[in-house]
Amino acid sequence: MKRFLLLSAVLLLTACGGDEDNNEIDLASLITDNQRLWNSQGIIDYQFTVQVSLPDCDVADEIPALDIQIEDNQVAGVYVSGTSIAVDTEEALTVDNMFVLMLGVVYEKPDHISDAYMSSNLPQFDPNLGYPTSFFFDYSSSSCDAYQYIITDFI
Repeated sequence: MKRFLLLSAVLLLTACGGDEDNNEIDLASLITDNQRLWNSQGIIDYQFTVQVSLPDCDVADEIPALDIQIEDNQVAGVYVSGTSIAVDTEEALTVDNMFVLMLGVVYEKPDHISDAYMSSNLPQFDPNLGYPTSFFFDYSSSSCDAYQYIITDFI
């Protein structure tokens, strides 16, 4: 009897959700599946380059790519990519923080989530390690509320 009630509840909840809810669940599953893969690696010391851009916003200067160093799963250093110019570490994200950011964005239900601006592809992840390699989100049709993250040179 318990099994029947559980199955009925699952079917009822599944039937009540719309396509938007299914997309949210699919994206959340994609992110959490890759988060599990990332966590299974046990990597706590690494570095990568991140390029953050605001594709729907006219900015005077392009935001420079940043080289981020992580030690013991904490931001240890942030530099303008390819230089020794240190920048504030306050806004820098670890891979774990990126997963939290991505899941938070999914549940905020922005207008668009994909791998890149003007793309309908899902966010991209490294197939072996699970960390995000490219994701984009746009909260609304307003300008200056879209963000593109591209992660490269992971070591």
